[in-house]
Amino acid sequence: MRKLICLMLTLATLCTAFGSAYAESMDQQSLMLEKVEESLASAQAEATGWASSILSQAVIAGVTVAEDGKSATATVTVPTLVAGVDSKTEVTDAAAYLMQAVSGTATADYQLTASIKENAEGTVVFKWSGSESPSKLLSGAKKRAAAAKSSYQIKGIRTALEEVLLPKAAELPKKKPETVPTLSALTDYGTAVAGKLQVSADSAARRLAPLLMLMKITKAEAGDEAIQLNLTMTVGNWKAMLSDAEETARTNMQSMLGVPDFTRDDVDRVLCEAMAETFLTYAYDSKKPTTMHMTVDLTAVAQEGATAAGDLMDFFGTYMTAVDETVDSLMTYAATLPYYPQIDLIDTGILTGASDEGGSRVFFDTKGSDQHAYVLVERNGQQVLSGFIHQGVRLQVTLQPGSYRVYFTTGSDWYGERYFFGKDASCGYFDVTVGTDDNTRIHLTNSDDGTLQITGITWDELRSEAGVW
Repeated sequence: MRKLICLMLTLATLCTAFGSAYAESMDQQSLMLEKVEESLASAQAEATGWASSILSQAVIAGVTVAEDGKSATATVTVPTLVAGVDSKTEVTDAAAYLMQAVSGTATADYQLTASIKENAEGTVVFKWSGSESPSKLLSGAKKRAAAAKSSYQIKGIRTALEEVLLPKAAELPKKKPETVPTLSALTDYGTAVAGKLQVSADSAARRLAPLLMLMKITKAEAGDEAIQLNLTMTVGNWKAMLSDAEETARTNMQSMLGVPDFTRDDVDRVLCEAMAETFLTYAYDSKKPTTMHMTVDLTAVAQEGATAAGDLMDFFGTYMTAVDETVDSLMTYAATLPYYPQIDLIDTGILTGASDEGGSRVFFDTKGSDQHAYVLVERNGQQVLSGFIHQGVRLQVTLQPGSYRVYFTTGSDWYGERYFFGKDASCGYFDVTVGTDDNTRIHLTNSDDGTLQITGITWDELRSEAGVW
């Protein structure tokens, strides 16, 4: 019994001692955790820019207490913010490349150690180890911030940014080519930025195509905040380009059909086509480029695309306003133009095809009228010839005997073989049989004798028959 009592007393003493040691360990862990959290908050308050961002994402991974209970160690993990790409990473997909750049997952661990003792008076004394104190958190974050910033200042990131922010509608050689290259449609880019710019996707695509040919990123440096880049861009003289394009558009409109009825979208397209003709001069003009500076949040651009570059969208907005004003000016000009382009009156003669050798003579005229005429002669559904007939003059052709269909239109103002006498001119067709005698005479505007059975047709039907669109 005495031995059992002694054993029980011994177990009780051990349990009390273990419980006391466990409680003391838990107190040391809590104290260490509290001190590390205070140190992190202090270091972050002192840090700036990239270093501050590194510390703001610090995580206390764990706290351990030494076996002798006299010290504790905390592990603090921080992101390095180093780019997830390097100079060896190829830019095959610009958007994917930027996403990879900002999705780097590298981390670094810091060990912080402190002694935790109870002095003779029963007071707990907490003291950081000199080599593993919280001061190295701040100094380490600053060093890592410098390394992180430099990792984003590589050619690949600048190249990818330019492709995402300033896609090109054509590749230009180093030296100015003799002919203007055709600009391809920036459909996807137009769709992406249209809402931000408050224009249609088509309008955004065609308006920005020539402007982007004048823009280039010349420098990309890490900014003050993570993960931020300060961009330097050069922009050709887009205002002069727009001014030249307006003059070109005015000239082009003088030879277009139905200009007074053009919608704003029609005029917008004419202007953009003119800019596509005039941009080349300013793309190679190194004397008058404008230098622009803007800051972009690389993470936002990687996730959202060009619309996340607020300064760039503001610049595009200014450009869009100027284009709108130019379209307004061209709309006013369009209202002053005739519906059809002015073409000098031509002499009577065959326009297309030819007379049959050895055929019968056929004469077309506009007897009794002050109108001119256009005729299109078909045999078995195939065009034989077409011709213009001046008022007061006969058009003589020779045709083999047989059946023919003649399409015609008359009018006073000639607009060429594309528009004839305009959409309001009278048009029709009739069938005629050419005999073997030499004197088949057809008066297009005088059918009182009943020899012509004329069927009226529309201007569009005549143009379709003539193969003109």
